[in-house]
Amino acid sequence: MKLACIVVFITCLNVSASVFSQEKISLDVKKTKLAKVLQIIEQQSSYHFVYSSTYVPINKDVSITVTNTPVTEVLSAILNRTNLKYSVSDGGLIVISRNKEVPITGTVKDPLGGVLPGATVRVKGTGVGTSTDINGKFSLNAPENAILVIFLCGLSN
Repeated sequence: MKLACIVVFITCLNVSASVFSQEKISLDVKKTKLAKVLQIIEQQSSYHFVYSSTYVPINKDVSITVTNTPVTEVLSAILNRTNLKYSVSDGGLIVISRNKEVPITGTVKDPLGGVLPGATVRVKGTGVGTSTDINGKFSLNAPENAILVIFLCGLSN
């Protein structure tokens, strides 16, 4: 009898954990403050958000239209092009925080090994960027796991 109770209890825990990861919502908001959008997501789901208004731009306008979409996909779309990330706990708590930025330095070279002065180096999906100096060197701060895009005379590599 004890074994049966334990099996039922473990099964219930697994079901509740998978329910959180499968939750879907529908949103249609235009130029709505991020804080309000997070409230709407909380109302339509079992998730609750934790964030610091010092680091999260809660007054940023958000526009998004989704139908029957997983909450995690909605958050990825909302936080795209920001310096923010989110993590989901087993209890349905979502923590929104800043991505840790790291300094990145390097040299842009052509296929023959020659340096490329004046090339533009940007963090993909953001406005963060810089140009290489006369020796092809650059330095910038970017979120961890950022993708750099290099532009040469209107071409991207």
